[in-house]
Amino acid sequence: MDAIRFDESGSAQFQSGSFSFRHDDPETGLFTIRSGALTMTALPAVPGEYPETMALKGKRRPHRSEDGQEVRLDTESEIPFGETPGIRREFLFREGTLGVRTDFVLRHSFAMKSIVAGGLKVENLLHLKITEQPEKSVRLTPSKTIDFAALPEGAVLFDGPKCPIRIVFTGADRKQTAFELGSSVWRWDLPQRLPGRARFLLRKEGDALLFHWTLFEFRAGSPEEEPPHGRNLRFVWGLRAEREKTEADDAKFCETIDLGSMNWPEAARVLGPDGKRRNVPCFSSPKTLEILKREIRTRLADAKEGDVFLMLVPDDTFCCSAVHENRGKREVLAHWDHDVREEFAVWANRQLSRSGARLEMRVKPEADEKPRKTGSVRKTARK
Repeated sequence: MDAIRFDESGSAQFQSGSFSFRHDDPETGLFTIRSGALTMTALPAVPGEYPETMALKGKRRPHRSEDGQEVRLDTESEIPFGETPGIRREFLFREGTLGVRTDFVLRHSFAMKSIVAGGLKVENLLHLKITEQPEKSVRLTPSKTIDFAALPEGAVLFDGPKCPIRIVFTGADRKQTAFELGSSVWRWDLPQRLPGRARFLLRKEGDALLFHWTLFEFRAGSPEEEPPHGRNLRFVWGLRAEREKTEADDAKFCETIDLGSMNWPEAARVLGPDGKRRNVPCFSSPKTLEILKREIRTRLADAKEGDVFLMLVPDDTFCCSAVHENRGKREVLAHWDHDVREEFAVWANRQLSRSGARLEMRVKPEADEKPRKTGSVRKTARK
């Protein structure tokens, strides 16, 4: 994977496959992403009264993993007004994916009246599907396909207090790119912990889709109540490009590890929004990862060049166990394990690559369906 480079103006640029990325474009602190025909431009964050476009340009640090499979850009900026809020971002590129972690650095003296996290402007859009956070089920159910071009100006596609967990965009070239929340969905739900409200809006403006993220607006419960004091906030989202079929998809497997046939301990199981446990593993659970890593380690001794192990996993699940998020004092914290599955796959392939072997993860089919790729496995180069 190519390294990040900087142009004469100091703007960071990166390209890999169908993704191209440019930082400090169209303005300082913002960024533009192209995925196939789609163009996605960041909308400015507004922590309080001042937008991040008024921030002083801070450090831009590029990184590249030793195996060349990951490239990262760390950025910092500070708004030199009021309580000088800071914004830090980490952009992590893997093959076909981009992860964005944003940290708001807010002093205790910062009055949290409003936190707008920014958003995205999406252009050259043909269709989209919206997956909302489930209220009762652990399954994620997308909407029907929305014909964006047929919508009138100003049409509102979504307006609610909880951010959609996934939106699949289809560009004019008919290739798909998915917007996805990070695994810790609860971090996008500040009103769960603070007195106020949130609003997430998808609206058509001209030929573009505007996706606004208002994380928090203070709402006093009484005339005497004051806004909460500032605190550091973190939220994560990502983009995933449509994966093209490769020869690896037709690989013959030396062994199948079926997670659906295993009896999982309670600590590893998904806790649904309805308060019921399912015999389905949540990858965010430390217990689940402990068991799965043991499964991989037991196969290392006998793995040989060319071996491909198949791991059948449940479809993406929505879990509410706070313990899985290392927040045991709380009862419920919404999360999904898509990111953690990817991290596990990266780890497993690094271990297996020592023997020239690798792991494929596929969603376990329902009834007579064929197993399908999770889209989250990244192969590590063999030594």
